[in-house]
Amino acid sequence: MRQRDPAKAVEVLDLLLEFFADGALWLQRGFHDPEDGSRCLVSALNHVRRKHGITGDGTGFYLLEIMPQRAKHLIEFNDTCRDFGELRAGLTLARAMALLDWRRRRERERLAA
Repeated sequence: MRQRDPAKAVEVLDLLLEFFADGALWLQRGFHDPEDGSRCLVSALNHVRRKHGITGDGTGFYLLEIMPQRAKHLIEFNDTCRDFGELRAGLTLARAMALLDWRRRRERERLAA
């Protein structure tokens, strides 16, 4: 299993929330629209990682954890969200999970020192 860095995942999720902002750049049933810059969740995830040089974040783990059972992968989750509010709620929940993992890891490291 690949190692994930919850601190980096929080950063990536913050960047995703910033990228999507009010949902104007969120795209369903497509990957990327070069005309207006809109992107699906997967494309936006790749975009913010590349733009900010972030690797090894493990954001996908947290996103997969918050997906409803009706979705089998992130693209399906993106395309089956009823509206942007549902996607934003998922991103916010994934961020909260990553933040909790980050805090727990810091506490374990503090106790081990």
